[in-house]
Amino acid sequence: MRPMRVTFIALLVVLLTASLALANAMDQARAGAAAHQAKQYQKAIGHFTKSLQAGGLSSFNTSVVYEMRADCYEKLGKYQLALDDYNRALNTQSPDMKPRNRSLQHNARGLCLLKMGKQDQALADFSKAIELFPQYHHPYLHRARIYKKMGQKELAIADIKQFIKLKPQDRRGPELLRQLQAK
Repeated sequence: MRPMRVTFIALLVVLLTASLALANAMDQARAGAAAHQAKQYQKAIGHFTKSLQAGGLSSFNTSVVYEMRADCYEKLGKYQLALDDYNRALNTQSPDMKPRNRSLQHNARGLCLLKMGKQDQALADFSKAIELFPQYHHPYLHRARIYKKMGQKELAIADIKQFIKLKPQDRRGPELLRQLQAK
């Protein structure tokens, strides 16, 4: 065989192997998403782990798989494992990751941190979520609740007013605003 033909065959084998790994990784990610939707969180974790181990995922998909696995851990009350995966999701750099997606990830990690009693870190994540995508309503509500606990009434009122502006049909906003204004 000529050297060029051997190189071509070797390249073809490498591409085919990578293609199969990617197909397996995506199949596992889809199976994980289906199990997550069915609230079979332990099963979903297994699929997401296999997806990550298979390799070949884009950085965007890797970040999303870590985020979804984190959500499963969180739903099972395994907050440190969830936090570890939220950190991995946020540390996975992707040119395809839009600020809105990163905002959602910061918000999710903030909620996990709250469950772990790490209020200051949660506050920082909610603030980052707002900075990245100011049109996302949830971090305003969560941050307002923290400000309320901290006795920072004016900041809480400002955030809850922004939440109401972005999500006027949500009853939680007006209720929290009434509580803040009554004090």
